[in-house]
Amino acid sequence: MRKECYDNGECVVCGCATTALQMCDKACEGSCYFSMLSSDEWRLFKYFDRCYSDGFMWKFKNNKLKKYIV
Repeated sequence: MRKECYDNGECVVCGCATTALQMCDKACEGSCYFSMLSSDEWRLFKYFDRCYSDGFMWKFKNNKLKKYIV
């Protein structure tokens, strides 16, 4: 999740409580982070350094998770 969201205790985009979504499988309504990947999807994400989820492409860049509109 975004550092700002974590520090504020809620999503800076949609206002959802960060504690409500930290341990569940669904994504944030503000698309700050994507829904939980299956173990196979996670393995591919780590290998290819990107995934497509919730209408966005997510990629690691400079050790940070970045979101791009697809």
